[in-house]
Amino acid sequence: MKTKHTQTVTQNEGTNISKERHLGKLDRLAEEIYTLVHGALKDGVLGGILCGHEDEIRQDAILLVLDWLMRESAECHVTGNKRAKGPWNLSRLVAKALRFCKLRARRHLTTETIRYESLNEFNGGSSVHHTDLEPWEWSTAIRRQMALSALRNAVRSGRLSASNACVARQILSGRMSVEDVATRLKVTGNAIYQRLNRIRRILPDVIAEIEVPFF
Repeated sequence: MKTKHTQTVTQNEGTNISKERHLGKLDRLAEEIYTLVHGALKDGVLGGILCGHEDEIRQDAILLVLDWLMRESAECHVTGNKRAKGPWNLSRLVAKALRFCKLRARRHLTTETIRYESLNEFNGGSSVHHTDLEPWEWSTAIRRQMALSALRNAVRSGRLSASNACVARQILSGRMSVEDVATRLKVTGNAIYQRLNRIRRILPDVIAEIEVPFF
């Protein structure tokens, strides 16, 4: 005969398994996107200013596709509009994300090339100094950009999964609340907070490696 304690423990275990199953779907989706992105953009195929930046572009594309899918599902949940889903749609999203990330990377690298000029004996050169502000003095915009950059770097360096980064990006950017993400993934808000707490433990070290942006 099961005691009340045993029944409660069994129910809790069942709830935890259900949470992990739904959160695991996002992890599996991230793995599927990872495979498609790496198949579409291999090392050494980009030339010019993008040469050697394949991995960076791939990671950004993975996060972008996850962002799109998360937002699309949230809209469908609110409006009741069911859109066709399938492997061909995911492949198209990956191709679109890669094109966008290549353009963004080219624009960023071009800007950086113009921004920094080598010092030599014929010119005074130019330099960009770090801000003198302490982290607690940063504006909200700087904090948000630093955190978003840290999430991308953490995924690239293998310190954070793309699925966890996606969850954090949705909340950090203000696109979705914790409750919205929990509803989308069919888990409790506490399950999302647990993921966010794991991310918070990683970000400080990653942020320390990033240059403070100028506005």
